Amino acid sequence: MMAASSKRWCKVLELAGEILMNEKNASHATIIADPQFMRPLGLADEAAVAELFEACFSSKTDSQWYAWKYLSNKTYDGLAIGMWHEAGLIGHYAGFPRELVCGSTRFAALQIGDVMIHPKARHGLAKANRFAKLTRAYLATHLRAAAPQRLRPFADAPRADEVLKADEVHRADEVHKADEVRRAKDHQAALKLLPQQPVDSPRFDIAYGFPNARHMRQCVLQACYRAADAMFELCWSLDRFNPTYDGDASPIGISSLSGATEWALGDWDSDRFDAIAKQMLEALADKGHWAVPRSLAYWRWRFPLERGYRWVLMREGATGPLVAAAVLKRMSDDGLACELLDWLCAPIMKTQAFAALLWQLRSEKLGYLRSWCSEASASYFVDCPADRIEKLGFHIALSVYPEAHTADCLGGGLWMLSGDTDFR
Repeated sequence: MMAASSKRWCKVLELAGEILMNEKNASHATIIADPQFMRPLGLADEAAVAELFEACFSSKTDSQWYAWKYLSNKTYDGLAIGMWHEAGLIGHYAGFPRELVCGSTRFAALQIGDVMIHPKARHGLAKANRFAKLTRAYLATHLRAAAPQRLRPFADAPRADEVLKADEVHRADEVHKADEVRRAKDHQAALKLLPQQPVDSPRFDIAYGFPNARHMRQCVLQACYRAADAMFELCWSLDRFNPTYDGDASPIGISSLSGATEWALGDWDSDRFDAIAKQMLEALADKGHWAVPRSLAYWRWRFPLERGYRWVLMREGATGPLVAAAVLKRMSDDGLACELLDWLCAPIMKTQAFAALLWQLRSEKLGYLRSWCSEASASYFVDCPADRIEKLGFHIALSVYPEAHTADCLGGGLWMLSGDTDFR
């Protein structure tokens, strides 16, 4: 018994030595040490953000990238904070104002994006790591406490965190069991890193994003996010599609707007566009799905033609009223494929309009249409089933810091497409 016990202790000490050595090596790999501070970012920080982006992703931003995402439209511009040190900008965390809507219930939301920690400033999964500090500071700054009476949970819907099992990510509400004392300490520690001058009151209810599996694990362990819907890639093979119409339905006329095209939507079309967006939002709400409201103003900001996006407009007949619209972009890794980034359609026309889109792309000699979809949006296309459905290696993440109430009531499913995920 004593010999066996001694062997176990030797093994424990050996593992402890390995851990200490790994920590020592990790510290040698970092160029940054405390202290550090955070502050909101603005126009003067464009060069520093571009430099950090290149260090993190080994690619450069173009000259219009920063202005488009952060300085072009006050309604949708990103809100960012940076983590600074004498070595420069070492961390960046941003969110883009959105709404999540289901029927009459609306939440002011932030879509998380452009999360960056300089490669030489990363270390470990400890609570004190810079990613955790940056995340907590950002969420503490922008998210207000939820008012339970404003929330409308879906009692009959499956809990969103059930999808965690697929990637072996522990449920946030099991890993961190309502330790309010610790949560309060973390909250205060995050706030200490922010500027001490008065700031505006938080105006958002929830944040969501699309972290990869590694970042999701870290977010869950840090009690910042929880996983919601899984994401899938749908792929339609275009060679098998022909337009079909029921009864006396008119053929659908298709036109495109691309980078060299003037805005060809008049005031009447603009009203029709927003009316279709409203109809589709109501149809999704009938199924209990949450979605980001679309509008012509939002599309013009999010999918500008000059950045390579293509709008496809579908009408009843050649010149009839608008019935559907899609945003497409050619995929750089496959010259025969394009990506469906966004889709709007009058509910009564969705099957034939989507079939007509596929037929149009086939006539252009394209081979495939692909799209990233949440489970809710994948079910939307059931009448025009994809030839291949592949589960992707990430989930939609919902914030649970500093409050988790809002995230718990989005159980009806989130309707998301490729254009919702990031600025692809």
